[in-house]
Amino acid sequence: MEVSTNMDATHMFDLPPELIVRILRDLDEQSLGRLKPVCRYINSLIQRHRTTLARQMIYMAVFKEGELTVERYLRKSRWEDYKYPLPGPYVDEKTFRQLACADIDTIRFQMHVPDDVAREWAEHLVDLKSTTFRVVFSRCHMSVEAMITLLTALRPQQVAIEFGADSRGISVEKLCEHAAFREISHLNLINSRVTDDDLRLLDAQYLTVYETSRLTLAGLRQILLDWYNGKRTIKDYHLSVSERIVPDRLFDGLPTRRRSVIAWEVRSPDTVLHVSIIGPGVSIVKVFDVISTC
Repeated sequence: MEVSTNMDATHMFDLPPELIVRILRDLDEQSLGRLKPVCRYINSLIQRHRTTLARQMIYMAVFKEGELTVERYLRKSRWEDYKYPLPGPYVDEKTFRQLACADIDTIRFQMHVPDDVAREWAEHLVDLKSTTFRVVFSRCHMSVEAMITLLTALRPQQVAIEFGADSRGISVEKLCEHAAFREISHLNLINSRVTDDDLRLLDAQYLTVYETSRLTLAGLRQILLDWYNGKRTIKDYHLSVSERIVPDRLFDGLPTRRRSVIAWEVRSPDTVLHVSIIGPGVSIVKVFDVISTC
């Protein structure tokens, strides 16, 4: 998708540091003493570099109750956002057309999404699937069918799901019944209560399981053995397990190098697998503040 270069007025100090330095270096002492010439000159530089700036921008659309927020980032620093009030759970077509004009990198859902609304949204969001890299569901009130409908339309490379107490029966087991979920390459699960059986169904090469889970060392060891024997393709596992970690039991017979207190590097004849494991009583969310950044 071609990046739109129709940017609004930009504050000088929202620009990348190297561009600010370039602006200040080009200003002479006489110009610094005159406000209007300085402003005109800065605006001309912004106009000259607007295409470059537009290509550096990342957009995130956040669907909340009664509000859609489109946040614009530049090199991982928040720049500004636009807020659209939502008339109930529905989003008008004009707003979806505006979303399609930007390269939406991340879509975050934080609201109640009925099945019929998910189907309607999917018809419009399918236009964003070429740019959407990541989708986040944060304690959403929706059914498995609604979540799968949105994932099928967007086809993101990364998905993060934070399970809440009222997730309307959403579980990893039910999600695994759908290929659109099983085939996600980067998957983050928070408070998912994922089991060993669920883990065997997932094809994610990069998997992170935060907080509550029902994974056991025996189940994880079987996954590691399958990977070592070429039956599974995985690269990074960051997991919370339900048992005390016993590395000798977990990695017995596997070429392993310990990288830190919670991290190991496991080698097969063809590749390397990075594994991080948190046991009972340790909150990986509190350590890494993952909910606010996922």
